[in-house]
Amino acid sequence: MKTIILGGFLGSGKTTVLLKLAKRMVSNAKEGKTPVVIIENEIGDISVDTKMLGAYEVRELFSGCVCCTLAGDLTANAKEIAEKYDPEYLIVEATGVAHPHNIVDVMEEYIDRKDLLCVVLADASRWSELMEDMEVFVSNQLKGADCILLNKCDLVTDEERDKLLEDLKSLNGKAKILPISALGDKNEWLDEILR
Repeated sequence: MKTIILGGFLGSGKTTVLLKLAKRMVSNAKEGKTPVVIIENEIGDISVDTKMLGAYEVRELFSGCVCCTLAGDLTANAKEIAEKYDPEYLIVEATGVAHPHNIVDVMEEYIDRKDLLCVVLADASRWSELMEDMEVFVSNQLKGADCILLNKCDLVTDEERDKLLEDLKSLNGKAKILPISALGDKNEWLDEILR
């Protein structure tokens, strides 16, 4: 079971990316195999995304963060999902305030690191504002990402985008960094993630 940890600050476009990933996984699925199961982590007691994810098998973990307080629940759910569904992919959508690399650490106890991919979104349209207000937090979210999606590139100039790509590279030089517009119809970045 390949596992994608999907993180990024609130409003960065995680759910849009999640829906596009899941749709692509379904279209690429091997016959007779469950293509994808989603674990959605919410800090509160109500899911804001469940209606949008209704076409997929979704597990919800509420009232805590899977990178710390709900780590045991996450691994227990992952084990149960593997046994019950044996999906090609598991997507764990982290809360907007999680540190995705901590989730990778938790999942490494259960899943081989080569089958884990940590994808973190950065919001091009709010990058300067977020870095001014929460530089340490946002930088820590990007730490340990295997792939960074610079989302909402359609809302910035080419020069701004290029500067942001340099900023991201300086924060995590090991990650693959892809400029995207998740709401757009150019989806080549999906294949980059699912290789």
